[in-house]
Amino acid sequence: MLQAGVLFEESEAQLSEESLAALEAVASAIEEEQPEWVNIFGFTDSQGSYEFGVQLSNERAENTQLALIDLMDDAGDITFNINGYSEEYFLYDNSTAEGRQKNRRVEISWPTGG
Repeated sequence: MLQAGVLFEESEAQLSEESLAALEAVASAIEEEQPEWVNIFGFTDSQGSYEFGVQLSNERAENTQLALIDLMDDAGDITFNINGYSEEYFLYDNSTAEGRQKNRRVEISWPTGG
């Protein structure tokens, strides 16, 4: 799994310049390894309704996929598995501003050979 520093502002699905820069390395790694599939899973903090979180986390994952495709010379035959998990599977304490910021993320993973 790659974290790659792809974090989002509260209630936002737009990628920051910092996140786009982090995705350049991810795009290069995907192109180099040419996996059959790539998972892009979006997450939110615990603010707002669960339903809004599902929509927002899906938008975050979709925007990340579009950015990756744009950064790659050729996405080839890669299948992208996109899913939004709202506030499920949080990694950090949602009761703190710092924890919530870190939970507003996208996780990118793919199978590696070997």
